[in-house]
Amino acid sequence: MNNKPLQPQAAPSRFARLKIAAFIWVLFCLLLSVTKVFGFQCFPSLEWISLINTVSTITGIFTAVLMLVFLLYTDRDFEKKPVKNAIFFIVFPFLGYVIGKNSVFIAVPMIFAIFFGYQTELVFMVSSIGEGGRRCSNPINVDGLPVFFDSICNFPQSVTRDIKPGDRIMVGGRGTSLGVFASRIRRVE
Repeated sequence: MNNKPLQPQAAPSRFARLKIAAFIWVLFCLLLSVTKVFGFQCFPSLEWISLINTVSTITGIFTAVLMLVFLLYTDRDFEKKPVKNAIFFIVFPFLGYVIGKNSVFIAVPMIFAIFFGYQTELVFMVSSIGEGGRRCSNPINVDGLPVFFDSICNFPQSVTRDIKPGDRIMVGGRGTSLGVFASRIRRVE
């Protein structure tokens, strides 16, 4: 039997808790930014985007700074790989800005659509018709939406063939006035 008294565990430092919180925030932002990859097409309304633009820009800058702080406090060997580290210091903050900004645009509309949504439609203007890819067949690109959320994908060509740049379309599905999960589209005459 070991009769040693138990030693109290040291509480995590304030910086360690901050790193954990920052990691969770960046992961949350990243998950929101890639919802489309998992087949969820949630589109924020243009009114929501214009209303929340300043807040989203500040959040994007905050997330970019967090990414930069992560890079500064990691054990990177700056002398051995200066080019690789320079690329990290350019790409990571930019990526942090984009995912932080997009998370504000999409988080509230997505949460409201999930919990308080009803069948609704939002109007968008078509900017271009894209070439289909592996993850996005028959894409319709719309004006005014943030990066990653500006293409409506995977609707049959029978629905999308009559839609042209400059047309107004109604995107319908479960949602609110803040945003909608797209399950149908139609051209507005």
